[in-house]
Amino acid sequence: MRIRRELATRCVTEWLALPGCAVGSREGLWLPTPAELQIQKASSRLHVYSPRCAVVQALKESQVPAVSGLRECWMEARVAVRFCLLGLSSLLIGSSASAGGYEFPGDGARALGRGGAFAARADDPMAIVVNPAGLASLPGTQIWVSTHLAFAKDCFTRNQPGVAADGTTPTAPVWPDGWGQDPSGNAISYTQVCNEKNKRFSAVPSIAVTWRISKRIGMGFGVIPLNGGLAQRWGGRSYQVDNANGSQRSYQGYVEAPAGSTAAGNTPLVPLSNGQGLLPSPTRFQLVERRVVALYPTIAVGARPFRWMQIGAAFGWGIAGVRFVQSFRNLVSGEEPNAFEGQAASEAKDWFAPRLSASIHFIPHDKVDIVGVFRWDEAFRATGTLEGAVPAIDNGAASGLNTLKGRSTVFVPRPWWITFGVRYADRITRRPDDPDAPGRQSGLVQDPMSSERWDIEANLTYEKNSKVDRFDVMIEGLDAEQGSPLVPPGGINASASVRENWQDQLSVRVGGDWNVIRGKLALRGGFSYETNGFTGIGSKTSKGGTIEFMPLQRFGLHLGLTGRIKRAELTGGFAYYWHTTHNNTNGGTEQLVIDPFAGLQLPGDTVNNGAFSSRIVVGSIAFRYFFMGSGGRSP
Repeated sequence: MRIRRELATRCVTEWLALPGCAVGSREGLWLPTPAELQIQKASSRLHVYSPRCAVVQALKESQVPAVSGLRECWMEARVAVRFCLLGLSSLLIGSSASAGGYEFPGDGARALGRGGAFAARADDPMAIVVNPAGLASLPGTQIWVSTHLAFAKDCFTRNQPGVAADGTTPTAPVWPDGWGQDPSGNAISYTQVCNEKNKRFSAVPSIAVTWRISKRIGMGFGVIPLNGGLAQRWGGRSYQVDNANGSQRSYQGYVEAPAGSTAAGNTPLVPLSNGQGLLPSPTRFQLVERRVVALYPTIAVGARPFRWMQIGAAFGWGIAGVRFVQSFRNLVSGEEPNAFEGQAASEAKDWFAPRLSASIHFIPHDKVDIVGVFRWDEAFRATGTLEGAVPAIDNGAASGLNTLKGRSTVFVPRPWWITFGVRYADRITRRPDDPDAPGRQSGLVQDPMSSERWDIEANLTYEKNSKVDRFDVMIEGLDAEQGSPLVPPGGINASASVRENWQDQLSVRVGGDWNVIRGKLALRGGFSYETNGFTGIGSKTSKGGTIEFMPLQRFGLHLGLTGRIKRAELTGGFAYYWHTTHNNTNGGTEQLVIDPFAGLQLPGDTVNNGAFSSRIVVGSIAFRYFFMGSGGRSP
């Protein structure tokens, strides 16, 4: 089978390399030289000599026994390209963010400053998502505008040996033969790659309003984003390819070659040979670029049927937009230069991804709150455009670029989570039966900032990440703009599944407030911890993981403060998340490789063995205003 795959590869590359066959120069293709244009099968050797794309006819007229096999090989090679385009689907696999990945603890500036320990307090409009039962206690009508300003530096060092597609042969953490040599004449060792600086900063805004229906019922509406949504780009340089027809194509996901690297031993016309001084990023088969934006317009209601119990529920209408760029591989595994290593970009949207949450809030004592919150998210079903570029297909066009275009749909399951919280408050006044009554009497905002001296809270969150076992992708009508003999009429219509290996996580969050000046100034702080989502709860063995979302073991330090003047309030929060470096040696993520003859997905080389590290710094600011009688409804 390996001989047949190699033979099919050479059939296609030799056909494209024929003089006068709409190719001309092989610049950027990494194809064999004319002297190498030989095909060997069944102990017979043919020299391809036709200058006018008449190779098949010439082979027919010859009396060599291998002719029928060569015709079969050519047809199989066309099928191979069809199946290799299924590799474009692999770029869609990261279209959701988990709370253990890029959602960090702390919805809103107050919660962020308390380490995310906010479920039992939930005394601002972010109760809509944190604990909808808390709406039953919010006084008056409130409007809340907040934004997180997040800075993330994620890095991956591919410094561990991998395993080849056969499952036994080790692969060294170096750029393979054909990419150049270091000053000592050896293969160049992989360097650390980090997400690019201009993609490390992200704003996460939210807006919410709450109001009272009666003294026992409160409601709220907000537009709430994913508590993360950070963009990434891995390998910030682009490789400019000059195609044979005079067109140019830029491929993303390249890095600067280490100092002293030379083109010795290179396949002709790779980046080191043509003066660009670049090498393909070691992370390109995991991810080149990612951008995820998801908003949840959410309506919630909280009620207090008894003085000692509150209940609440919320419904969110999720809207998501994603962009992913990723390299893909075809025909054979490995990372040597290859004419059919391409790149694809997907932009897709999901206009309806519902979210449901429910909470129950017990008050066994006036100073104690006990809360349980459950949230469920429907899977994303994002549809949109899919574009791909393969050097061999560009070079087959008479002029211009020959981009592959089609549509794609990706199905991504989402994890559910449950939070348990306990809070103790040193209260000054008793909780009111009507949250608006104290405000009407005093003319001031009456909430925990004015009725408590301090409080402390602990939350425990369990997230069912292992629910995300695979992503299913459908491709429709993927075809070359100018047509191509390598793509069937009507384009590619196919489906594929990509296995994932997300693991369950536990989060512990502890924090509290100290009201330095009652009703005017509060200071807060907290601490958060999350288990390693690469290994799972209670395990030290890595089960996979990629650079898309790094659910590393995480420690967070949190600080915040709130200042209030009459009915206007300004809150600031800060968090620093430190992640332990995770050294993965067990693979779990492979190249997507298709067997064109059996029509099956084949094992690929592992591409995620190495060291994952991350640092995230988040600043947050929020403004809140109380309407109608300084925090209470007018009588």
